[in-house]
Amino acid sequence: MSMPMLAGVGLLVVCSSSSAAAMMMGGEEKEDPVVPKTPVKKKTPEQIKADEAKAALAALKADPDATPAEVATAQTEADNAQAAADASDDSGGSDTSTPVDPYADWSVEEGRDYPGNDIFHYHPNSTIKATKDVCLDKCEDMTNCKFVTFNNENTLCWGKSSTGGRAHGDRNNYFKQEGGDWRVEEGHDYPGNDIFHYHKNSAIKATKDVCLDKCEDMTNCKLVTFNNENTLCWGKSSTGGREHGDRNNYFKP
Repeated sequence: MSMPMLAGVGLLVVCSSSSAAAMMMGGEEKEDPVVPKTPVKKKTPEQIKADEAKAALAALKADPDATPAEVATAQTEADNAQAAADASDDSGGSDTSTPVDPYADWSVEEGRDYPGNDIFHYHPNSTIKATKDVCLDKCEDMTNCKFVTFNNENTLCWGKSSTGGRAHGDRNNYFKQEGGDWRVEEGHDYPGNDIFHYHKNSAIKATKDVCLDKCEDMTNCKLVTFNNENTLCWGKSSTGGREHGDRNNYFKP
């Protein structure tokens, strides 16, 4: 066999041996795996404030004119800011406050019905089903809607523009409170439970503003009853008994 041929065979053997060795040592050569990046945790507003307080402290310490009292104050502020940041981080930055009831300012009256003056009515067979949220939201969006009447199961609701007639019944009423206004009810009286009474001969004369301001300042005052001329008023702690009469009532929001 000639020398060139032997050299070629030798080279083939060497290459084959190298390939075999590579296979024995772990197979084919592979690319380096991509190492996933560690996500950078976004700083909370509290941590940002803490970092700013620390930077201010460091700058103050480097200031030769800074007094020990100023440095101590800055140190306290930095410590407090970091404590607030740590507390926020431990809670996950989530809002743990109690959810606000969007209907908390609506006044509720149970066991009464106000026939008539309907401006909308939802029921189980209507396209829009009656629920507390649906009915109160509908009334909230209508300027002429003053309150909503529900059955006990909240499966029926009536939006109403006025109280009008009033009767005993298995109905519950939610009265809209617009801008903190007092709810007005006309043509009824609530005898008893008086906590103040102003009239034309009293030292303080009865006017709408005077009587409502007086009730506003008293935590136990729930409503004020007036005569038609607003020359007599009675602040009351409770509705108690109720009857028809020539009285007008302002219920505190």
